[in-house]
Amino acid sequence: MAAHVRAGARLPEGLRGDAEPARGMAAPAPGLDPHGALIGAAFGQLSHLALRHLAGCAPALRTTPWRMILAEGLHELPRTPDLITRADDPALRVIACSGAPRCREAHADTRGLAAALAPHVAAGARLHVSGCAKGCAHSGPASITLVGTGDGFDLVRDGSTRDRPVRRGLSGASLVKHPSILVGAC
Repeated sequence: MAAHVRAGARLPEGLRGDAEPARGMAAPAPGLDPHGALIGAAFGQLSHLALRHLAGCAPALRTTPWRMILAEGLHELPRTPDLITRADDPALRVIACSGAPRCREAHADTRGLAAALAPHVAAGARLHVSGCAKGCAHSGPASITLVGTGDGFDLVRDGSTRDRPVRRGLSGASLVKHPSILVGAC
């Protein structure tokens, strides 16, 4: 409805009322917040050790719609390797499904590959690593999409798992060894 109103649609007089749609806002980034510390987790998943650490240093934890946790009352960021505490962390530019062996449909370990490639994803770009053509973790387009198949990974640029790949049958090992393949340098 908000999109229709922004596009100029008008409700009939009898249905208008005085309410206005809420303004859209950018998702917050990890870091300190007036209420505590916003902390991200790679691929939206925390280890039990990281969660235990957070629970021990904050009086309350809140999950957010942005796949982050607000550790209330903290005035400095926790120092645990499993947590994303910087807004420029490369892991925030990567989306990956649960992959093999966690998903029966997946042809590969997506999260291991995604973590290895994250430092090579340019600022402003988005990498989606999907274990199969369904694209469960991200249905929309990404700057770079890798789709797991029985023959390796297919590479799609500026598209989704449903779009035509520019390269087929890439191995995860070759992508890690030559990450320039992602941007077309090899």
